Amino acid sequence: MDLFNAAQLLEEMGQVDRAIEDYKRLTEQYPTSEHVEESLFRIASNYEKFFDLPKAIKYYELLARNYPGSKHAKDSIINAAFLRIGLHQYQEAARMYERYVDAYRASPDAEPLLFLAAQNYLKAKDYPEAVRTYRRYLKQFFKVNGDRSMEAHIRIIECLEALGRRSEARDLERKTTNIVKSLEGVDSFTHLGLSFYGQIMFKDMQRTMDEFQRAKFTGNSRAMARTLDYKLQVINTLEQKMVAILKIGDVEWYSAAVYTVGLAYHTFADDLREAVPSELSEDDRLLYMQTLEEEFIFPFEDKALLYYTKNLELESAKQVWNKWIELTYEKLHILRPDLYPARKKEQVLPVGEAQEITAPPIVELPLAGAGALLFAP
Repeated sequence: MDLFNAAQLLEEMGQVDRAIEDYKRLTEQYPTSEHVEESLFRIASNYEKFFDLPKAIKYYELLARNYPGSKHAKDSIINAAFLRIGLHQYQEAARMYERYVDAYRASPDAEPLLFLAAQNYLKAKDYPEAVRTYRRYLKQFFKVNGDRSMEAHIRIIECLEALGRRSEARDLERKTTNIVKSLEGVDSFTHLGLSFYGQIMFKDMQRTMDEFQRAKFTGNSRAMARTLDYKLQVINTLEQKMVAILKIGDVEWYSAAVYTVGLAYHTFADDLREAVPSELSEDDRLLYMQTLEEEFIFPFEDKALLYYTKNLELESAKQVWNKWIELTYEKLHILRPDLYPARKKEQVLPVGEAQEITAPPIVELPLAGAGALLFAP
């Protein structure tokens, strides 16, 4: 008791080094003392206060390991994990968070801390452990927090892709819609969770766009006609996927999807300008190009213009800026330089009003407006 009181007095007087030594003596000489747990916590806290993080971690973990029933045990685990993150020891931090969940499953902190464990494995690029922990999170806490459950699902997909397990990743992507349906009605499933859903849908749309871009006009007129038919089918699929994304009502993926379809029509028109069969005579080539321009190239450029300007309307209405809107301005300048001069973010939005956002819903844009984008030129 006297040693503990002496250490406390030294600490209050600012003689922290001497206080720590007395606390240590107490834990070593009187291991059964009722003050051991408090002494270990004060040792760790003082080391943390003076940024001796390795020693702080050592004593926090010692307290948590040897005295799991202590009133300081939970805080010690969390503090040790937090300090390890500060030292970039992400895997060790993740293991500490898992230790907390294992020891205190009924604690309300178990759910967010297990999610933090998975996040730190991911930060360490320990993808197998990240997958395992995110799956554990979904098994134990699905629907406890809808947004985090959705993110866990997305992160598993990303980790599987990083591991080269693309088939498993695609299987999970196909289950995403069912995950969203399961989370509907959960209070904690908000626009943030829907934004993750939009991310997955847009990844699928990008793969379709890649297929569209890979189809090139080569060979004779018959081969080019087949390519034209194929690209028309694929661009129709792109528009359908865009409409599905618009229904989510997320600014980021709205602008991404609209830009992508605009770009598809833009590049379609550009490619057709080069799609002249080699067997045609000079006169036939002129007639061929005239027909292409009237039936496809000019209407496609008009469609590209329509989609691009939808993003300008979004930017103006919501005062937002993201990479898709920036790309839209670049493409508009290429497509119609006389109408759309090159612009930068600072030239478009008033200083201080530009917002880099990824999730808030578009409440002013009704779902019917998405279908209205699909027009016949």
